[in-house]
Amino acid sequence: MKKIITLLLSAALISCISLFDIKATSPLDIDEFDVLDTSRLVIKYSFEFVADAEKPDNIGLDVLILEIGPKISKSYSYGLFKHDSIATMNKNSPGVPRFRPRVPPMEVFKNYPKGKNTIVHRTDFGRPIFLYEDEINIDWTILPERKQLFGYSSQKAIATFRGRTWEAWFTGQIPISDGPWKFHGLPGLILKISDTQNHFRFTIASLTREKVPIKKWKWDYERSTRERTNEYLIRCHERPFECAQNLGMTIRIPGRPEADARKISTPFNPIELE
Repeated sequence: MKKIITLLLSAALISCISLFDIKATSPLDIDEFDVLDTSRLVIKYSFEFVADAEKPDNIGLDVLILEIGPKISKSYSYGLFKHDSIATMNKNSPGVPRFRPRVPPMEVFKNYPKGKNTIVHRTDFGRPIFLYEDEINIDWTILPERKQLFGYSSQKAIATFRGRTWEAWFTGQIPISDGPWKFHGLPGLILKISDTQNHFRFTIASLTREKVPIKKWKWDYERSTRERTNEYLIRCHERPFECAQNLGMTIRIPGRPEADARKISTPFNPIELE
């Protein structure tokens, strides 16, 4: 029997809905995991993002956590992790709330395995969960501009990375070549970074020296590549009805024929454009 996804939306909104309004990223069990390292620094960044490029004033908010250990680092959405935690604690309850914010549902493991990077990318109907290795090469240009940020002397750097131009502020006072999401490669920790369109902005909010286990969840991953993962994401935003159907689900709009649900497409503003 197919799982039915009902859209409780007016016809006027159908053309501009987000895919996360059709089916929010499903909560996942986080009871089982492998510990890959232990952090020495935990940084939290305020993360602002534009989910629909045609609506740049509609800004989503989240907190991105960066755990840095002696061997690896992990970057992930706090909002999504918190929702998974609630779902795990209430796994027998039918009333677990769905996760609503439209955050990029990714986990980035740098230097895991050694010398490589591993990306976990969740998808909008709860599965598949893609896992792929990524070569992250960012050609930074360090500029002479300096300013104080978060109590540290910081310096500006710019780079073009996968279709977007980024402006970063890093500090050599914390000589760790890391930052939020996939960003790294500067001679110091990135405190603030945004693309020149202001669609994605990361700003440091806190930094603590604490030891926490850096975990990788024991989920049912589908091995992939970045290119194949991105192709799947684009296809599911262009034709979400078909993606749901391929997973044994169906989308319905109350009071409307199936043909209308088949026509739905949803905005997609990926952080990587190429």
